[in-house]
Amino acid sequence: MKHLFISLLLVFTIVLSSCTQGPYAVKYTASGNSGTLYVTYIDENGITENYTGPSPWHYSFTTRYGASLKVSANCDVTGTTEVHIFINGVDKVSDTETGFNATASTKAE
Repeated sequence: MKHLFISLLLVFTIVLSSCTQGPYAVKYTASGNSGTLYVTYIDENGITENYTGPSPWHYSFTTRYGASLKVSANCDVTGTTEVHIFINGVDKVSDTETGFNATASTKAE
């Protein structure tokens, strides 16, 4: 009986710890209401990437617990720029900036 209890406790611990380790569905979004959108972000491999083009923009990937997540964006004229990081469909962090060449930036781990 004691061995059964220890075995069940071990299985429960492994299952519980694996749930907190991911994987996690991540989605970055960026938007600006004028001009060209310039986005810098960290991808699923931890590499800094860039996007230049029309607004809005989004990028989705799957990652593990503890991964560095970052997205920043700006437009080349006066306006409002906004960025979000969604984790498993929940908007975890965001930033909104307004002005000339306003840069919105946020990060999560």
